[in-house]
Amino acid sequence: MCLRPRASARVPTLGWKPVIAIGWANAAHFYSLCSIFSYAGFLAVDCGWAADADTAGFVAGLLPTAVLFGRLFTSILWGHAADRCGRRPSMIASMVAVTLGNVCFGLTTSLPAALAVRFLLIGALNGWVTLMGLCVLECAGEAMQPVVWSYVFATGSVVALLGPAIGGWTYAALGPRFPALPPSLVGGAIGATAVAVNVAWLPETKPRAASSSASAATASSSAIRAASPAAAASSSTLRAASTSFS
Repeated sequence: MCLRPRASARVPTLGWKPVIAIGWANAAHFYSLCSIFSYAGFLAVDCGWAADADTAGFVAGLLPTAVLFGRLFTSILWGHAADRCGRRPSMIASMVAVTLGNVCFGLTTSLPAALAVRFLLIGALNGWVTLMGLCVLECAGEAMQPVVWSYVFATGSVVALLGPAIGGWTYAALGPRFPALPPSLVGGAIGATAVAVNVAWLPETKPRAASSSASAATASSSAIRAASPAAAASSSTLRAASTSFS
């Protein structure tokens, strides 16, 4: 199975495995962000972070905001990490952080700890927002970008639609001690699958410095070889002129 754009048959085809890897990472990212929307207020009351449902709105808003706040400090650093360490290791590390963040959040009953988990593991240590564009462009190429982007965005949209429903449906399903654990385990499972899929199917697309140096050396050698006949001809002309003058 290959993905083909409709415009031209000359455009190279793209295998479906990298597309699934990128799309699944997007699913893990979106679920960890939006599944809490349906139960954040109830969680705040059940864990004692707010007195009642009427005063739980502020705490319920802090939980998703912590993720976005965490990205603020590390988005540029994730770009440097992708350039230095590679796109694939950075993506895998991000999905590991998302997996751990979901599980740890489900086992948390303290508000500072819950905010710290979402800020650090799901926010700051998740470089998906920075890596997404790089992976799509370099895996798909300029011609296939629109096709791959459509699949990636569709995956995120589906998870953004179903994530809150799954979160609300599974909330407190395992008892009142850790009410957020069931939806968080779902997020952990999605994240762990994203890790496995990216390990297996996401190629490394970072440009290799060695290849660039070799190409530059080859081009320089070719230029020198091309210039050698002209230099020899010029030398022969000078010798002939010197002989004629003598």
